[in-house]
Amino acid sequence: MKHFFKNISFRITAIYAALFFAGLVAVTSATMIYVRYYIHQQSRNQLEYISAAIDDSVQSVSDFSTTNLYNIAQMNNNIDIVLWDGTGQIYTSDADNPVAFPLDSRLEKMMQNTFDGKEYLTYSHRLVLDGDHLYTLQIIKDPEKDNAFLQALFWIMLLIDCISLVLSYFTGFILSKRALTPIDKIIEQAQKFSASNLKDRIVIDGPDDEIKRLAYTFNELIERIEHSYERQNRFALDASHELATPLAVIKGYVDLIDRWGKDDRAVLDEGIDAIKKEIVSMTRLLDTLLTLSKSDNDLIKIEKSTFALDELMVEVVKECRIITPQQKIDFGKKDHVVIFADQRLIKQMVRALIDNAIKYSGSHGDIIIQVEKLRENASISIIDHGIGIPQKELPFIFERFYRVDKARSRSLGGTGLGLSFVKWIVNIHGGSISVRSKQRIITRFDILLPIKKI
Repeated sequence: MKHFFKNISFRITAIYAALFFAGLVAVTSATMIYVRYYIHQQSRNQLEYISAAIDDSVQSVSDFSTTNLYNIAQMNNNIDIVLWDGTGQIYTSDADNPVAFPLDSRLEKMMQNTFDGKEYLTYSHRLVLDGDHLYTLQIIKDPEKDNAFLQALFWIMLLIDCISLVLSYFTGFILSKRALTPIDKIIEQAQKFSASNLKDRIVIDGPDDEIKRLAYTFNELIERIEHSYERQNRFALDASHELATPLAVIKGYVDLIDRWGKDDRAVLDEGIDAIKKEIVSMTRLLDTLLTLSKSDNDLIKIEKSTFALDELMVEVVKECRIITPQQKIDFGKKDHVVIFADQRLIKQMVRALIDNAIKYSGSHGDIIIQVEKLRENASISIIDHGIGIPQKELPFIFERFYRVDKARSRSLGGTGLGLSFVKWIVNIHGGSISVRSKQRIITRFDILLPIKKI
């Protein structure tokens, strides 16, 4: 029973059935109030009409008789007619069961009166008969049949309301169950999903309603999960592969030192130098992986500020010239551009691109840096004349661990993560990056970053 109350079909049906019943009761109540008012008003009009008719047609007491009054009363439902002369009644339409009320202040008034425990509607009206004699005509209506009709109408409408409630509940339950059947199908299909089964999608037939849009949204969610899962798996596989090589090298040199290095100083020094080199490479790789992991989980704090991009570029180029004095790094165009960005990350981005250009240009390749202001954007270009990138490789160079020439990249200390980090920095600043290259002629990276309006 508890599970039944948790059923959404039951809750929806119960709520709407209750609201429907409340509305039905409100309509029934309004109808009863109106019918009661209408009947009472008709009774009042009826008494006034009979009184007016008698007033117009009767001129003398001799026109009155019990038979005449009886006939008039019979022509109208539950009506009694009484004629008073001021000292007591003269004629009544029901001599066997006369009903009359004291006049007092009731003349010319429509009143509710009680006689023998029953309520009557009375209308008293003065008549001048036989020239100048004053009489009182009292017309009395017994509302028993009207009340019986109202009571019967009440029970009939209550019965209709109850039947409507039951019918509305069962009809609503069937319709809601039918309408929510696709949700059961979504649940059934969703339960089949697992880490090894993310290719399937939820298929819902029918109109393009909210439930079908829910299925579309769920499919989009599964697609994003699948993409993230594949990316995570690929990341883990690539990371393990990248770490496997230096570990294998370290193990090889440890074995070499263990065999020959104890007695051969040259072998010992070679092994130690190689191990140090691989440890530095692994440390750099792990640092980059940690940074990328933080970026994936939005753990890197972005601290934006306003600064001159051209001045930052001058600072970066100066540092690169100190580190690699043999490399020729010059400015092409250098506009004064002020942007609103994270200065530390922009500097890392530019350093990564210049280091990449130096790495693949050789010691004598020229590197050109350009900073331009293009309407609402700042443009950064890094141009080198190194080995270049094959056209078929260009779409993949921003993927993690992707290297065009794996052997050459490893010999140069590359991890295949630099450009993916650059791409992430550009994206979080709302910019874009593109690359053009001709092998052994030129490679050009162009970055567009939005400018802060001052």
